[in-house]
Amino acid sequence: MKEAIAELKTAFRLKQSARDKPVASLDSARLLMTLGNLYADLSLPREAETYYREALQQMVRLDEPNSQTIIKANMARLYIDTDRPTQARQLLDGLLATPHLAPDYRAIILGYQAMALNAQGDWTAALRSLDEAQALYQQLGYQDAGERLLETRVKALQGRGEIQLALQLLTSQGHPSAGSKALQASLLAQQGRYPEAYEALSAYMNDYKQHFNQALSQHAATFQAEMDLARSEANNRVLQEENERKRQQLLHQQSARNYQLMLVGLLAGALLLLGITTHRLHRSSRHLYKLATFDQLTELPNRRALLERLAIQWQLEDPLTLLIIDIDHFKQINDRHGHQAGDRAIQRLARELSDWAPDAQLIGRWGGEEFLVAVPLAAEDCWHLAEQLRLRISQLDTPHMTISIGIAGRSEADEGLGPLIHRADMAMYQAKRQGRNQTILATTPSAQDELTSSVA
Repeated sequence: MKEAIAELKTAFRLKQSARDKPVASLDSARLLMTLGNLYADLSLPREAETYYREALQQMVRLDEPNSQTIIKANMARLYIDTDRPTQARQLLDGLLATPHLAPDYRAIILGYQAMALNAQGDWTAALRSLDEAQALYQQLGYQDAGERLLETRVKALQGRGEIQLALQLLTSQGHPSAGSKALQASLLAQQGRYPEAYEALSAYMNDYKQHFNQALSQHAATFQAEMDLARSEANNRVLQEENERKRQQLLHQQSARNYQLMLVGLLAGALLLLGITTHRLHRSSRHLYKLATFDQLTELPNRRALLERLAIQWQLEDPLTLLIIDIDHFKQINDRHGHQAGDRAIQRLARELSDWAPDAQLIGRWGGEEFLVAVPLAAEDCWHLAEQLRLRISQLDTPHMTISIGIAGRSEADEGLGPLIHRADMAMYQAKRQGRNQTILATTPSAQDELTSSVA
């Protein structure tokens, strides 16, 4: 791809061959600026900076101050994107000091200055620049003045630790951009709201793909227009001189071939960039999914994920028994040995449950030191298995602990998971009241006595 783009200089030399024509020189400078923009979009900063500098030199010779301002602003944005905010500030501060700078250019440059200040960690100064830029946009009659600077303002608020205010500002936007959705995902994750962050990141992924395809189409259209312009200039020179016509025709064919090769290279590079970005987004999505689904201490499903799996199991109408397991005197373990010892006890019980349970997918941390296990067996059969587990846990040396277990099997009287979970929970509390280190089997709702116990 780089070789194909490098050959585009042939078309540039075509324009340079008519140095005595100001229009041709201006077109050459604009072509160099277009090349700089292309390399910047492809994340090739060194090549982009080289073409920007060449374009700037030509614009200085042609005395085109507005074009010089645009190129310098583009270079500053390139420095910001490549973590060089100090160089960006030098360019932007110089532009802002330019006499008689047009208000619309000044507003754009102030927005870039705020980006550079964000990169330097000067959030308050960034907000001041944003306020000045927004005031200029409003004076110029732009209806979307706030939206133009929204993402930069949100990043400044995030840097100052005003996460909630930043989120409110994002959600007030009528039609959030792809970048806004990515910022929203970052802010939600920073607040620990991982399921919402996962949804926002998924929406950003879809918007990014659409935006990338649109940008790719715009680049193709821009280069097609440049190619048409080169063809028109070559044809005009053909009419002036026969010998020149033959030479220009050959150069034009070569230029067209180079443009085609460049477009192929651009498409290949764009597809590669899209693949890399998609891979990174999928990796972030998997991380957020894990945070939203699994307990970080035990790596077992959390309460929400376990309820979803139990709902599927309930629909099968097969035998189903729930066990709620609680560590006895857990507060004393924390008080005597420290919270790290308590965490180790929870982790050890989680490992023992994973080895003991018939289906590892139906185990989860229910809350605190409580676990819930679903077993596709009758309640009476589960009671014997639970007793084996209880005795096994009581014989552990490090850490030493006992557990209380409540068991409830599905009956025809249960209208859903809620009553079944409640009966298992009540059975566990009955085991606690009767002295702990016990397994209690709850009777069906139709029985007179709610619980039948077996004391170890």
